[in-house]
Amino acid sequence: MFEIRIICDPTDADAITKGLAGTFTTSPPLRKPTRSGKRLRLYITADHHTGDDAYADAPPIVHELADLTDLISCYTDAGLLPPSSVEREFLLRRAALLDRMAIEEAAVSAPVAVEMAVETAEAAALTLSLFDRVKGWAGEHGPEDRLWARTSHRGYVRQEYAAWLQSTRP
Repeated sequence: MFEIRIICDPTDADAITKGLAGTFTTSPPLRKPTRSGKRLRLYITADHHTGDDAYADAPPIVHELADLTDLISCYTDAGLLPPSSVEREFLLRRAALLDRMAIEEAAVSAPVAVEMAVETAEAAALTLSLFDRVKGWAGEHGPEDRLWARTSHRGYVRQEYAAWLQSTRP
């Protein structure tokens, strides 16, 4: 993890933030005007954990979405609550799917769409993290690890998804 400070033109701030978010796991930028007020200082915490490693063996997004729908519909159609293991798998795969979509949005979309995609992915990551805390789940870096508070819970999702993929592959 590292911190980045950028001084830039206010009109460039969104493009810079988008570019960094497409390369690193980043925190939302803290924006402060310079003393002159003509430029903008951006403070961003970044981590090398990109989705490339975690999602290298992941199925295409459309297949993941179909699998997720099938996973939960068999329980909801029958009016049943899924067992805890299935609920966790659903939360993990949903958070990973939203994270992957946010990564793709960062590469092709306008800053407003990227911000919304990142917020949605972060909310899903936090939901998984809270579920894992309650259930006592502990991966390499558990859901309560200070690393996630400094960077993003999306990194936790990537860690857990990569481990899940490895455990489900022959």
